[in-house]
Amino acid sequence: MPLQRPRRIFRSAAIPAPSRGVARVLATGIIGGTALVLAGLLIASTDLFGHDTPAPRAIDADARAVSVIDGGTLRLRETVVGLLGIHAPDRGQTCHAANGAGFDCGVAAANALADLVREHKVDCQLKGQDRMGRPLAICNAGGRDLNVALVSGGWARADNSLPELASLESQARATRRGLWASEPGL
Repeated sequence: MPLQRPRRIFRSAAIPAPSRGVARVLATGIIGGTALVLAGLLIASTDLFGHDTPAPRAIDADARAVSVIDGGTLRLRETVVGLLGIHAPDRGQTCHAANGAGFDCGVAAANALADLVREHKVDCQLKGQDRMGRPLAICNAGGRDLNVALVSGGWARADNSLPELASLESQARATRRGLWASEPGL
């Protein structure tokens, strides 16, 4: 008689596949959760009536939170703001004083802006962006319009965005102020 071994039955320890109902509930939960997250992001950028929330129109900083980056750019707290309507010389650009001596007019323009903002709160009205997406503004410090003061002092040129600054640049050139001390133009 052949030797009979006991018969063993092995069962897999695999988890049974979920039924269609469970899979449907899981899929609905995932899709619903994703929709809620996306809706929250959309609501964060709109008001209660579905209109886009406007970007801030003004920014200010007290004297301790203002720094001069160059003759036409300020940092107010964490925001870098360009002065609208002006073009200040770059650092390293050479200009000449009335006596003919050369000087770095980019540094001189930055120093002129630093003198204007020193120990003053700076308030800026945002008026758009430059080509790199940074805000452009008309800024005031100590009761003075910085954009106007730099152009009329001869430390920046007027660009086309604020036509009223062109006459101030002409006056600074005619009286040889700032950058125009010894030459009629840059």
